[in-house]
Amino acid sequence: MVEVVEEIINKLHESGKLISPKDIIQVYCQLKCDNEELTSLNIYRKTRKKIVRTKADAQHLLDWLIIRGMVKILINLYRPNPNGNTLQTNIHIVGVIEGVTAIVMEKNWKMWLRHSRR
Repeated sequence: MVEVVEEIINKLHESGKLISPKDIIQVYCQLKCDNEELTSLNIYRKTRKKIVRTKADAQHLLDWLIIRGMVKILINLYRPNPNGNTLQTNIHIVGVIEGVTAIVMEKNWKMWLRHSRR
């Protein structure tokens, strides 16, 4: 997951585009991407052993990396209606900490994923 985040950040920061968690999940799970630029990435086409198989589990893994401080985000909180009482958010991935791949590989974190029954 970390290498997918780094690859997308390198690709989209060149063009100044914002990266959503949805972009990361679509590339990681090799789903149809809303952003056509991402389908040209080598990591999108690369076959790899997947421990995380479902979209929900991939989202859980990305959230886990964000909570642990490995992936840096920018949260934009705004009021869609100036007179309304509700707030909405946009979350954008802005980077990863330095040496994140080594840190993730060094640690032995246990994570419970939901196994789908078919």
